[in-house]
Amino acid sequence: MPSQRSKRYWRRMFEGENGDVVKNILTDGQWNPRSVGGVDYSKWENEVAPLAFKIALTIFLIILAGAVGFGVWKFLVWIW
Repeated sequence: MPSQRSKRYWRRMFEGENGDVVKNILTDGQWNPRSVGGVDYSKWENEVAPLAFKIALTIFLIILAGAVGFGVWKFLVWIW
């Protein structure tokens, strides 16, 4: 558990004259816990992740179509 002295030190770092400087250094000017370091996670959630899912699904369907075309699907049905 941090000591009172340590708590006072860190509290002072984020208050007063140095507070804004420290916040800007740690958060790239954005005082927002979800985007520490200037990373915008909303872009990942709204654009990148759905695109990655669509690409993975497309690759899977291409592989499945290839398997059907080569008769692998018939072979699997015959084994079943």
